Amino acid sequence: MRFPIFALLAPIVTSVILWLVTGSAYTLLFALLGPIMALAQFADGKLQARKSEKLKQENDDEEEITQRARELEQRQAERDELILKYPAASQWALPTNNLRPAWAASAQPEGTQRLIRIGLALREGKPVVVDAHSGIAVCGDEVEARSALRAMGFQLLWTWGLSEASKMGWSVGGEPELDQFASSNHQPADVILHRVDASEVLPSGVRYLLTINRGRAVLRDVVDPLIRDVELQVDLLTRAESNRIITLLNAESVAAQARHTPVSTIPSSVPAVINRSSEWEHSRDSLLACLGRKHEHPLLLDQVQAGPHAVIAGMTGSGKTEFLLSWVLSLASMYSPQRLSLLLIDYKGGAGFSRVKDLPHVAGVLTDLTPHQTRRAISSLQAEIRYREHVLAEAGVADISELPEKVELARLLIVVDEYRVLAESFAECAALFVDVAARGRSLGMHLILSSQRTGGVITDAILANCSLRVSFRVSDKADSHTLLGVEDAYNLPHIPGRALIQGTEVPLTEFQAARTTDEDLHAVLKKSQRWLDEKPLWEQHVPWKPELPREIASSEMPPPLENSAWLGILDIPENQAQDWTPYIPHQDGNLLVTGPARSGVSCAVASLHSQLGGLVLRDSEIAWDAVVEEPESLLREGSKVFIEDLDHLLDCFGLEHREQFLASLMKCVRLAPQRNTVFVIGSKENPRGTQALVDLFPMRLQLLSASEPGRGLWRGHQIQLVHGGDLQPESGQWGEMICEEECSYAVITHRKTSLISSLTKAYGDRVSALKSALNVSPSVNFPIVIGTPDEWMLNHAQLAEMREAGLLILDRCSPSEIRGLRLKSGLFPHSENDTALVVEPDGSTTRAVLRT
Repeated sequence: MRFPIFALLAPIVTSVILWLVTGSAYTLLFALLGPIMALAQFADGKLQARKSEKLKQENDDEEEITQRARELEQRQAERDELILKYPAASQWALPTNNLRPAWAASAQPEGTQRLIRIGLALREGKPVVVDAHSGIAVCGDEVEARSALRAMGFQLLWTWGLSEASKMGWSVGGEPELDQFASSNHQPADVILHRVDASEVLPSGVRYLLTINRGRAVLRDVVDPLIRDVELQVDLLTRAESNRIITLLNAESVAAQARHTPVSTIPSSVPAVINRSSEWEHSRDSLLACLGRKHEHPLLLDQVQAGPHAVIAGMTGSGKTEFLLSWVLSLASMYSPQRLSLLLIDYKGGAGFSRVKDLPHVAGVLTDLTPHQTRRAISSLQAEIRYREHVLAEAGVADISELPEKVELARLLIVVDEYRVLAESFAECAALFVDVAARGRSLGMHLILSSQRTGGVITDAILANCSLRVSFRVSDKADSHTLLGVEDAYNLPHIPGRALIQGTEVPLTEFQAARTTDEDLHAVLKKSQRWLDEKPLWEQHVPWKPELPREIASSEMPPPLENSAWLGILDIPENQAQDWTPYIPHQDGNLLVTGPARSGVSCAVASLHSQLGGLVLRDSEIAWDAVVEEPESLLREGSKVFIEDLDHLLDCFGLEHREQFLASLMKCVRLAPQRNTVFVIGSKENPRGTQALVDLFPMRLQLLSASEPGRGLWRGHQIQLVHGGDLQPESGQWGEMICEEECSYAVITHRKTSLISSLTKAYGDRVSALKSALNVSPSVNFPIVIGTPDEWMLNHAQLAEMREAGLLILDRCSPSEIRGLRLKSGLFPHSENDTALVVEPDGSTTRAVLRT
């Protein structure tokens, strides 16, 4: 920077001029500012220049760093792109590899070049790629050299196809992984891979020499000396990795050949193959059947080996049900009922298996029309698993095929048509079939589950054990992929019965399912009948007990029990048991029997009463006296109280008497266990206003419907009750009212006119009507005065006088009318319409019939 001379001289000149004008010496002091300002300006300029230079240097450095980072990122992207383009051969052997060979998708590079990767350059990390046509020789340790040659050779096979190997000669010596693809002729090869020693002369046609030492290698161009040697991390491929790649290459090769091989035609209709001979297959270790026809041969399948369980899918009309019938009939023609048992479940109307239901092999046919039978069967199959485990344990074997000949246990084949509907109807069946699928193989229990779809219907836990898969045409690619792992079932032709099958040791195969005829069915029925005729004593083992009888007479009961009563036969399907079950009062306590009208509630109470004895409360007046008036007598030790129809009994009471009776009855029922007393009460399913009473009964017998009288639920299981006849209840036998001569009577009634007429005939002038509200004494000594409640309310003094001297007769008076007469603070005992209450002067009451 130049020194600021003008900044120095300007203050000096200015001060001299001022001195000349003013003559003051002080003005010369301004001359000192010149040097000071010049020096300051010069220093400031220097400082700013240095700062600018430093800022420029920083910007240049930052720009250089950014440029270097950009170049590094670009080189990294180029390196990554090259690695993706030229991957190591070992990548194709990884279990996670989802790439196909390029030639399998017709995507191999065009041209004559065969660029292969040797390894990664140590400096740049980029793949080192050379044209194999130039020839490569490998020198170094035997194992490393062969691994490197193996990696190069499999790159050629993976990228350009197996046909490339047929054109080339391999000089790798004793390398079976490559030799199996090499050409058998000795014509010159286009690609030469050599294994050479360090002292060996390179063969003709070799341009590159790869020297390997412990994974690190040097690649030299032996033709062009201007090309520098490349140090690299060489790619290696083990024998195990090459074997995994060979599996993929062979599979793709077979598929490619299949695509170019003419396919034999599968017939669109195949008749069933039925064993019409008189011989049976006696082995327990197979379930062999002819299911249809594939390209060249019949489709023979052993479900035990290929399954042991099967899942079938297919859209409506694809032929699933006909296929199931053909499968079942083929098995029935091969195996006798002693070796094969069938449980057929048809949940799309029930008609599908109707043709084969008469086969002796069939243990049962369950449909959506009989859901209660299906529920019993599902529960019983759990017991069947335990039963078969017990049979195998007793025989000391682990599998049904190892059972001695003398032990009879047939394989059980459970066939379900439309599994989705079954699973939606019975949620518990999913857990059952998971259990059967997991344990059924050794126990001889096999599943064939058919559904229009599998996704979201058949759980993974079931599919995991169902190796045998059959798919007819499906409407969704996902269903095909879920079942078979491929989408081929979606592309099946629209031919009923055309399907794909795969299983254990059964590759994916297209076939035409067989169709059965009535003639086939008759042949199997005839053959089975001959077998039955030869074994008249044979009895089929059925996984569940037969249906409960619709009626059980009292004469069929077992011997009587002490202090207990037989209820009926209890069905316990989960234990495959049906047995008589008792009601034990001292253990079970109070019992409530409920059910709709004509379902057998009265018969159930009557049966228990006939066996246990005790007090029957059917008459409302007797029930009131026992429950309300004398509860202590009712609760005496060991007594048993029966109410046949609680609803009818409560309807006999007015509102206030009903509430009082219910409160007293609840108190008695609550105290009954402490007094060793038992109440057995019959009622409707939801008796009005009695919920608090119902809650006091821990034991309940629920009858189901009027269509099946006596069928109910006991302890969570169905029961058929024994028919015990009708109850013989106690009834109130009240005497007719007789008026004594030396006693006066005040009659309060709504039947004033008719009673005056009838009583006048019997008692003459003693009978009079209460005529006015005046307190007038009767003219006779012991009168019978008759009046309505309203009239007596107006003549309360006369009522009080007559009550002290005589008897009070209440005929059909309501509690509110009695309260209006101020006769009693509480309720008088309940009485029926034909019964009158006779009230003594001391307040005690009796009943009598007051006839008109």
